[in-house]
Amino acid sequence: MDTASPETRPDYLVIGHISKDLTAEPPGYTPGGTALYAALTAQRLGGQAAIVTACAPEDAGLLDVAREAGVLVHVLPSKATTTFRNTYDKRGNRTQVLSAHADAINVADIPEAWRAAPVVHLGPVAQELPGGLPDLFERSLIGITPQGWLRQWDAEGRVTQTAWPIPEQLAALPARTFLALSMEDVGENGEVAKRYSK
Repeated sequence: MDTASPETRPDYLVIGHISKDLTAEPPGYTPGGTALYAALTAQRLGGQAAIVTACAPEDAGLLDVAREAGVLVHVLPSKATTTFRNTYDKRGNRTQVLSAHADAINVADIPEAWRAAPVVHLGPVAQELPGGLPDLFERSLIGITPQGWLRQWDAEGRVTQTAWPIPEQLAALPARTFLALSMEDVGENGEVAKRYSK
């Protein structure tokens, strides 16, 4: 179910894939992804949040918690839902495998009225957003959680970090943009972190 309203401008728009995060104990899955958690946070802080995402129709229930909280949701139908299996060693280090990937989200997929949101958050998890997307939001404060642009995966889906060189999607950002990333995102490399801060 899509709760997008062409007349309603959200205060906070987040764009990116929701994910289906497989769990071993207990066996099953949990909803994940920056788009879901950031929108829920903004909604609970009193703003009107909205999500543009993509997933398979059978996984639309992953967004129920957002809808129930009052978040506006625009879901693009996809043949698959972005799916991760995360395992952790004794030290807490994560191994991540991408087993399915939803369709990319393009500029044309964003409802026209939502493009005037005062705050826009780009939250890719698996290379699903195009470069140049910040240019669409000429008057918005733009936040980016770039982890999905800093990931690559091999033929078996094993995910690795690719913080250097800086991805082209992050190479020329407007001055009204800020990044939220961790040292883990940049491979614990202080020099790379300094380059991102510039």
